[in-house]
Amino acid sequence: MTISEKKATIVPLPHGYSHHDIKKVDIGGVGFNDFLMVLFNDGKLYALGKNCYAGQIGKSTTSEDLMCITDDVKDVFCGGFHSSFIKTNGKLYSLGFNNDGRGGVGVTNQHLHEPREVPGMQHRALMAANGCYGTLLTKDGKIYVAGTGGSNVISGDYRLVRGTENNFIVKIVSGVNTFLALSGKLVTVLTLCRFWKIVCTYWCML
Repeated sequence: MTISEKKATIVPLPHGYSHHDIKKVDIGGVGFNDFLMVLFNDGKLYALGKNCYAGQIGKSTTSEDLMCITDDVKDVFCGGFHSSFIKTNGKLYSLGFNNDGRGGVGVTNQHLHEPREVPGMQHRALMAANGCYGTLLTKDGKIYVAGTGGSNVISGDYRLVRGTENNFIVKIVSGVNTFLALSGKLVTVLTLCRFWKIVCTYWCML
């Protein structure tokens, strides 16, 4: 189901699929570029969206019908202007907005209109939380970020968030310019600032 300015629209599933075949649904966008991704149990990843000209649905287009992006996908994570997914072979891929390097693929000043592998993250990536930058949680409990959410580009690679390396992180959730990290019984709220500075806003006990 997609949301338009006037009403909700029912989107038919691809031929041969039913709702029982859906493994995960994720949504992204910031209002004018909303998009939807559907991962099926057989590993095929489908997407649709409007004004996705940065390539966040795997193509620079608007599509009102679900179209297949790729297969052999294990998990998918949508953001405001870009997306990430992990394949069954453990490789991490990014697609979409990347002018500030938020895709973490080692390049800047170009969008990712087709999925591109994130170097150095095979069998390491656990999940991604994409706001207006890229946030990545690895299996060893570390947090990495890529992009700046602005025009001050430092690097197109994922970098370790200093100050969190001594806490085993188990879950991350991203907002536009902040993200939450869950570590045992502690939750930390961090703000991504320009020039790769991370500001710890507060800690709280659960």
